[in-house]
Amino acid sequence: MNFSCILIKTLIQSARAVDAIKNTSQFGINLDTSTIDVDFARIMRDMRAARGATRKGLGSGWKTR
Repeated sequence: MNFSCILIKTLIQSARAVDAIKNTSQFGINLDTSTIDVDFARIMRDMRAARGATRKGLGSGWKTR
């Protein structure tokens, strides 16, 4: 299993969220986007938590009887 795909998916999801926020005017929503603050440490924590949950789930299927 390629664990890096979880990292990439997390980063892409975060980037898409920022892009959606920056382009809200297309939907009639006007926001001041000049001060968007991205908490990269939080994104990395979420990625690590997702990766850990995946590993834990995979590990339980590999136990022998």
